[in-house]
Amino acid sequence: MTETGHVPGWYADPDGGNRLRYWDGRGWTEQRRELPEWGHATGDGPPPPKARRWFSITIAVAAIVGVIITALVMRSVGQRPPRTIHDAAFERQADALCKTRLTDLRPARSDPEGPPSSVAPVVMGGRIDKTADEIAATAAALRALPVNESDHRLVEAWLADWDEYAAVGHRYADAVRGGDPRTYTKVEAQGHDPVHRIGRFARGNHIDHCVL
Repeated sequence: MTETGHVPGWYADPDGGNRLRYWDGRGWTEQRRELPEWGHATGDGPPPPKARRWFSITIAVAAIVGVIITALVMRSVGQRPPRTIHDAAFERQADALCKTRLTDLRPARSDPEGPPSSVAPVVMGGRIDKTADEIAATAAALRALPVNESDHRLVEAWLADWDEYAAVGHRYADAVRGGDPRTYTKVEAQGHDPVHRIGRFARGNHIDHCVL
């Protein structure tokens, strides 16, 4: 808790639009991100304490549950990082595998249990664990695909990032069940680097459905 009474975190942008804006505990920063399509944040500032706790869980969970939104991962050729491998067969098989296995991880447009803000931490933690399990299983399936020897080292490094990201997901699930926003926010941040590396490799090598 800061001297202003509001925990730093992502909240509805007071300037409007379907965006979130980062409150650093003292004021609004210039950091913004798109609101998840299932989010319904409103208001001109950080929410009251009870609502803030659940909203923080919802936004942080988006980093795990909302990792497979195809519309956000298809990029133009000019925006792609440099290609690092040259096994076209592996690229095609990996892309098809991710499309098949990860599609079901997309956030549901309607949740029969109610909006995310009403889901208990133990239930949300279970969902995150399930998502992390599927990410780990997908990494194992990708690891079983044949790949040229010349590309094997780079592919294995990529899949090691998948393993790391899945491990963060399980730690994050435990933290969410604990209910302390400061704890699970710190754990969630541990996934930023591996998921960035996963996405950069996938986009650069035209494996778009494997962007997390």
